[in-house]
Amino acid sequence: MTRMTRSLVAPWTALALLVGAASHVSAQIVPESTPMATWGVNGEVRALARVGRTLYVGGTFDIVGPPSGGLAIVDGTNAGAITPSADVASANRVAPDGAGGWYVAQWYTSALDIAVLHIRADGTRDPAWTPARFEPGTSIYRLVAAGGRVYVSGSLGVVNGVRRPGAVALDATTGAVLPWALTTRGGQPVYEAPMMASAAGRIYFSILSPAADIVAIDASSGTLLPFQAVSAPVVASVSQLAATATRLFAIGDGCGPNGVGLGLCAFDAQSGALVWRRGGAEQIWSGATRVYVATRFLQPEKLEALDGDTGAATGWSVLDTGYVADVSEANGRTYVIATRNQSRTYPWAFDAATAN
Repeated sequence: MTRMTRSLVAPWTALALLVGAASHVSAQIVPESTPMATWGVNGEVRALARVGRTLYVGGTFDIVGPPSGGLAIVDGTNAGAITPSADVASANRVAPDGAGGWYVAQWYTSALDIAVLHIRADGTRDPAWTPARFEPGTSIYRLVAAGGRVYVSGSLGVVNGVRRPGAVALDATTGAVLPWALTTRGGQPVYEAPMMASAAGRIYFSILSPAADIVAIDASSGTLLPFQAVSAPVVASVSQLAATATRLFAIGDGCGPNGVGLGLCAFDAQSGALVWRRGGAEQIWSGATRVYVATRFLQPEKLEALDGDTGAATGWSVLDTGYVADVSEANGRTYVIATRNQSRTYPWAFDAATAN
């Protein structure tokens, strides 16, 4: 197991000023025309002490360095190899583009301007991508790239001047809003679709309005597929979705043991038939064939992997995880964003086979 952090950088040097002669009798202080990049820490600064041109900084932090912007791309096998993206303000949701880059839902904190960006593998914006603009008050809950499209779900309203209240599809190359709208099985427009999951060319949405439901679409065309979630959960209670090629997973009421209480339901990915259910699950994420389950409020807090098809325990587990924010698989590893008894949240890497 490795915690992925950067090394502590040497104390930073004070900014130099140029002093020039004034036109009359006084001197004028002129700021350096090319100021140094501002460095910072990842916590709280409580003490400063300057000795000569060296400034010592003390406090509760363990990283000192230049800002990364709202997005930083970390190498999957070398936690010290970080590519910052200063072009991103505040990233809320991200989705991989399959080429080392990312689609990013960004908040401009100063102007309430909300956009979806395409950031390339080198951390720069894609010049061929025109960011989709969302009206103030928009809530983006999920972002998925599949089938040559970028799907955005949530409570959206107007996107690039087009009303798309529940979900929108963007061209994955240009960012253009596509002529597609998520509808109910009866063809009604969807007003709110908070949860979304993707696997094997399918996109699943949990719908709250106008009526609670779970629907599936073909990722390439947006066409509704003949998926019907059978039995539990109470669809209006769904708080999370995750998917593999063969299963759709949902957290909701009626998914506990014997169909009672909160738990995890697994459905056949094509038909929607209920395959198994399990209590004690509060958060879920999918791997290639697994579903990762976090039990946040049970002691000890634990993250474990279940076989997606059967629900059987695989033996993979991590104890004392604290709050788990995200889980993903790649490079023979399982990457976890968690507190793990820390005051802040960090990325951690575990062997995907042994959890070490």
